[in-house]
Amino acid sequence: MGTGAAALLLAMPSLAPAAVKTTACDGTLAPGTYGRVVVPAGASCFSVGPVRIRTGLFVRSGATFVLGDEEHPGNNGTIGGGVHATNAASVQIHFATINGGMSIHGGSGPFGPPFDVTWNTIEDSHINGAVTIAGYNGFWMGFIRNVVHGSVNLNDTCSKIRTATNTSPTRSTAA
Repeated sequence: MGTGAAALLLAMPSLAPAAVKTTACDGTLAPGTYGRVVVPAGASCFSVGPVRIRTGLFVRSGATFVLGDEEHPGNNGTIGGGVHATNAASVQIHFATINGGMSIHGGSGPFGPPFDVTWNTIEDSHINGAVTIAGYNGFWMGFIRNVVHGSVNLNDTCSKIRTATNTSPTRSTAA
């Protein structure tokens, strides 16, 4: 290759995708924009939002993730790249938009930190993509007042389950 071609290659901006920055959350997730968020095994991550997660939320074994609560309605943020949890203690998301669906598999049993009992609750959110919650064995699980653009599969979950969802673009509530 000649010096002219080498100079042209050096002058061109890189076409390689930028590396996704991963944030490990153990404690408070401050309002802001993040690449990928990972809650490490056994950790607890709390946020009142608003947050924007661009390339996925991953909740590891025995970990807890809480975004917002039902007593403070509003836009708590957007999670792109979906929500992924395996054997998490608790996944609690309120008043958020989730792009890329949800995949929550297993749990860590009905009792444990940080609340002494474990539960999943996905409430008042807009979910674009399929939702699968399978094998959850926590104390309680709620999937309430969500608008889902995709399939919803709740399989082999704990006995204390409450759902109210609508898979059409309009919102409704049923018990």
